[in-house]
Amino acid sequence: MAKQTYPTEWSLIEVQTDGGAMIALNVPVSPGIADHLVQKMRDTGFLTLRNDEESLSIAADRVVAFKLTRIVGEQPT
Repeated sequence: MAKQTYPTEWSLIEVQTDGGAMIALNVPVSPGIADHLVQKMRDTGFLTLRNDEESLSIAADRVVAFKLTRIVGEQPT
C-alpha cells in the first residue's frame, strides 16, 4: 500500500520576545500546531522552529507571544 501524501501547508510565525523584538519565520506547518508548540516549550524550555533554509531556537522564558498565520499558495521564498 502506497503512503498517502498531503500538500505542505506553510505559515508565517511571528514571535515577540520580552525585549520587544519581533522575529518572523516561514515554517511548513498549519496554524493548528500552536498547542503542540506550547507543550514543547514547556517540555524543553525552548521554542524551536525550522524550515528548509534556517532554524531558530528561543528560550521559552523570553517568549511573550507568538502568532501563526496560514500562507495561501506555494512555498514562500
